[in-house]
Amino acid sequence: MTTSASPRGREAIRLAVLNAAAGLFATQGPEATSTRQIAEAAGVNRGLLHRHFGSKDQLVAAVVADGAQRFARELEGSAADDLSSLVDASFAAGDSARETVQVLVRAILDGVDIDTEVIRTGLVERAATQMQQGAGGDSDTDPLLAAALLVASLLGWQLFAPVLLDALDLPADRERAEREMSHMARELARRSAP
Repeated sequence: MTTSASPRGREAIRLAVLNAAAGLFATQGPEATSTRQIAEAAGVNRGLLHRHFGSKDQLVAAVVADGAQRFARELEGSAADDLSSLVDASFAAGDSARETVQVLVRAILDGVDIDTEVIRTGLVERAATQMQQGAGGDSDTDPLLAAALLVASLLGWQLFAPVLLDALDLPADRERAEREMSHMARELARRSAP
């Protein structure tokens, strides 16, 4: 897990630490991950880790924020300009989105204080806007609550897909299952915005 060459320069060190911490937090959780493990995986000494991020909780917050930005970039790259496209892009999100979800859930389970603004911005607010536009602004359904339900489904899928596919004897073809789940989520979103 240790890198072959130590990163040089502020930005390279920051990126190496964020990537190493994200991988470790996603697989074993923040509570079980030591700063020594993170520093070793990033190829830096612990002093640099503390200088750039402060406490481990601050590092967890930085990893979640960085992951949320990566997720938003993936969505932007998919031209998710309406709710259907947003749902499709969220189900098809790449490894960084899955890792972000895993870090977020593990951090919450470990009791790390997460900045809820990270959760609100991006996907939740964007989905709420799309739902409200789809309803012409006339729905009795609170668009943020409807979006929160949709996002919870999307995030839960990103986190639990392998277990659910296996436990429920669903198709092993994750792409096919995601297409079907995407269709169901779009239908839920449509019904939430009459």
